[in-house]
Amino acid sequence: MRIITLTAIGLILIVAVATFVGLSPQQVRVPVRPAPAMPLRATITIAPTDDALTFARFGEGTAARTIVVTRYQDGVVTGVDLMPQLKPGEDAIAAYSRLGYEAIAAFVAETKASVSQDAATLAVPVDLRAVHAAVATNCSPSAPMAQI
Repeated sequence: MRIITLTAIGLILIVAVATFVGLSPQQVRVPVRPAPAMPLRATITIAPTDDALTFARFGEGTAARTIVVTRYQDGVVTGVDLMPQLKPGEDAIAAYSRLGYEAIAAFVAETKASVSQDAATLAVPVDLRAVHAAVATNCSPSAPMAQI
């Protein structure tokens, strides 16, 4: 009887350990996205600010710069530096919510200086802190795709 009890306890322990190891959270390893063999060197039409605002950001931390993109050619984005309009720590979404579309478009229209940056160095232009869905409702030609 004692051998059966010890065997049962041993099997229960083995199953418990296997279950614990099998169900414990595993660290997900996302492979590093390799740089393209050839950088994208093309001209992509950017919607005029009358139709849509296109944002880009480069740099990190307090050195991060947000621009409103007006041109993309040969792997380089060109646009207007939005930093004079941003409050400390503010991203493009917060600035858009605070200032509104017309104010940002007017700022871009009246600003003569432009900034150019290699597209390979760009970061996500907004601080995404949660699950989200992005839709193209701010651009008239793209709005029907969003079906909203």
